[in-house]
Amino acid sequence: MKSLTQLTFGAKEQIKLLADLERLLSQGMSPQEISEDFSMYGDSTEQSIGTDISDALEGGGNLSDGLVKWLPQIPMQAIKSGEISGDLPGACGAAQKMLSASSGSVGKLFKSLLEPFFTIVMTLAGIALLTQNLFPQLGDMVPRPRWPAISTMVESIGTHFYEFGLIYLVFVVLVPIIFVISAQIVTGKTRMVLDKLPFYKQYTMLASMQMLTSLGHLSGSGLSLDEAIDQVETTASKYLKWHALQISENITLSQGQGNMGELLTTGLLNARVVSRLKRINAKMRTDELLLMASDEHAVLFEEQTAKGIFIFQSIAKIIAYGLMFMTFGGLMLLILQITQGI
Repeated sequence: MKSLTQLTFGAKEQIKLLADLERLLSQGMSPQEISEDFSMYGDSTEQSIGTDISDALEGGGNLSDGLVKWLPQIPMQAIKSGEISGDLPGACGAAQKMLSASSGSVGKLFKSLLEPFFTIVMTLAGIALLTQNLFPQLGDMVPRPRWPAISTMVESIGTHFYEFGLIYLVFVVLVPIIFVISAQIVTGKTRMVLDKLPFYKQYTMLASMQMLTSLGHLSGSGLSLDEAIDQVETTASKYLKWHALQISENITLSQGQGNMGELLTTGLLNARVVSRLKRINAKMRTDELLLMASDEHAVLFEEQTAKGIFIFQSIAKIIAYGLMFMTFGGLMLLILQITQGI
């Protein structure tokens, strides 16, 4: 079980840790020396990390075993691949790049959605308060059968949100949790449909980057593609294992002679990147092809995230401003009817 410090170890701290590890490993320091450096000269968090690394090494484990509670799955996969390939500094650099891309873009996505979402919540809360306070008073002045339709609709929306608002809030909290879990375990035809939806598209891009980076480092260490796939499967999520199995089947069917783009055609990689891999297959080494494809997915991830931000922000603002306009219009029409009646 993770400690409170590990649970609150955010993306910025994780990126800094990976940058420190890349620098120290590049300078020739061993994992044991790094753990001693962290334990002796680091702050309280670094000392805890140093202790975990030291405990893992003393128990016969690797650097990755000491970092497993401090880093998410995607960068951990890259580090484990680096341990197998013998290129830990490069693996830490790749993990840092992957984490920066994912945390920066996903964080930007949620941050950009926060303002319009907050506007919607505040608007609905305002309608709920009006229906419980002001509207009953107006109802005493004008019989409800004579209310304008828009005023009646506003009251119905406000009453509904007042009664079921807690359920909606619970739903909003559960949705991200359900997404994270389902993105890692759902496979088959259902997943092929889900991958066309927002957020699942972003996760698929991240998963593509994760697999391609890991395969690239493993191939660069001298492993064949099928051997690299076997290594990735040992630590991959159920979703990635599903795609890795399909790649293995493609390799078997091609008897090891297939085009790289064709071997990786499982639905995980972007179709455009696969097409490029097919065209330049014979011009680059396997590890270069895989790392190039990973970089291509990083670019696509940024582009799709920016597009998702624009779409959801626009939809949320339309809903929020529509609710505010409807509320204002319903209230004004009702007040106007009261003044005319007087």
